[in-house]
Amino acid sequence: MRSNGGAGQKVGDGCGEGHDVRNEVRVADARGDMRPEWRAPQLPARAGDQGWLRLATYGVLMLINALNFADRYALAAVLPDIREGVLRGISDTQAGALGSVFVVVYMLLSPVAGAVADRFAAWRVRALIIPGVVLWSAASILSGTAQSFGVLLASRALVGIGEAAWGPTATPLIADMYPNSKTQMIAFFMISAPVGAACGYIIPSAFASWRVSFFVFGISGLVLAATLPFLDDPYRQAQDGQLEHDAPTSASDLAPGEELSVWVSFKTVLTSRNWIVSTMASALSNLAFGAISFWMPTFLIRVFHLSNSRASLRVGVCTLVAGIVGPACSAFIAAPHRAVRLVPFDTARIHADAQIAGMLLVCSGLVTCSFGLGRSELQLTAMLVAAGVTSFGSFGPLNSLLLESVPAEQRGMACGVNVVLVHLLGDSFASIAFALLVQLLLGTAPPPGDALQVVPVDGLQAESVARAMRIAMTFVGLPVLASGLLLLAH
Repeated sequence: MRSNGGAGQKVGDGCGEGHDVRNEVRVADARGDMRPEWRAPQLPARAGDQGWLRLATYGVLMLINALNFADRYALAAVLPDIREGVLRGISDTQAGALGSVFVVVYMLLSPVAGAVADRFAAWRVRALIIPGVVLWSAASILSGTAQSFGVLLASRALVGIGEAAWGPTATPLIADMYPNSKTQMIAFFMISAPVGAACGYIIPSAFASWRVSFFVFGISGLVLAATLPFLDDPYRQAQDGQLEHDAPTSASDLAPGEELSVWVSFKTVLTSRNWIVSTMASALSNLAFGAISFWMPTFLIRVFHLSNSRASLRVGVCTLVAGIVGPACSAFIAAPHRAVRLVPFDTARIHADAQIAGMLLVCSGLVTCSFGLGRSELQLTAMLVAAGVTSFGSFGPLNSLLLESVPAEQRGMACGVNVVLVHLLGDSFASIAFALLVQLLLGTAPPPGDALQVVPVDGLQAESVARAMRIAMTFVGLPVLASGLLLLAH
């Protein structure tokens, strides 16, 4: 069970040696008197650690994550071309289902992958990441060969299965690789997400056929998967700090011979206030971002009458710029708050993460609510970049807050359950919900129980369609604003 030992307490670091969890130092207060203060030391480096191999591993993980997002967002970019060709005649709601099926499958399987990653941490790369990357890469190639709605729907579901093995393991793996600089390294790692999304919008416009882009992403994923067995798989670092729980929550808290069960991990995750706040904020923001990422190219086509390729290129460039600038600025802002740890549980650091993410999301929500007011391509482009910089900038602090909320041995479970709730309450239905909202504003909502038989908006008057989509985009910004306010109130 938990021991509340004082200064100089030792725990194993995975190398057979111990290190101080807490050090007592004496500092001068405002009156000049010396008082004790607890500070957590830096974790020791692993014996024989090769920095270049760890850096290479970090780079490959970033490339894989970028390909993940490129494959996801390529569907939104090529959707207008698909609907004019092989899937001519499908409704907006059916088109939205192509995006939602991936999210639903990914959401349902992520906790399973997270539990396996925690239970068999030493095998997480070989047992989860490599098979997952191979599966979604093959499914991406299958997407490029689809000749019917059913095949394309099934291939996107298979992509969700493969990525479920990746999502709950990648971020904890980065945290284990760089235990003393989690926020900065996670923030830079998160650059790969918007950069990949931008590539998903931009690369399809370079090919004559929409199918080629899925082949490119799938084959690239298989090549990267082949390099993973030769790269670094770091041991799991001990959590540097203590949690505010009395029940056994980490391996070091258990009695000899007692195992850390899935139920204990699950209960610990669900009773962590920091985890709950982080998850709810992510769910609210994902509700908006899911709709924006899927429908923005179509919004530009219907409101500003851009061509398919030009609309996808515009969204891709905005995403690329915002995806690089946002996380980089976030890492720079967060660095001073994470240089010194003042308390064992890192409450000051967690508070700083929540405040930084909250301020960025409030700004993003205000800008997103103004999307419908843009009267020119230039105005909307500036809004997209501003909203993207602030929203992507929140990813690093938000993920760091999530990882700091539980012991290291439960990060896979924390990420897996987080994925379920974030997508269940967020973007699992965002693309369909936006389509239904537009139909409702147009007065063409389907009868109850017949949600797939929606009258396609392509056949309605262009002016009414543009007005309905502008109003719908205004509503989309409200969940982002709410997520920021939730974090600021934490």
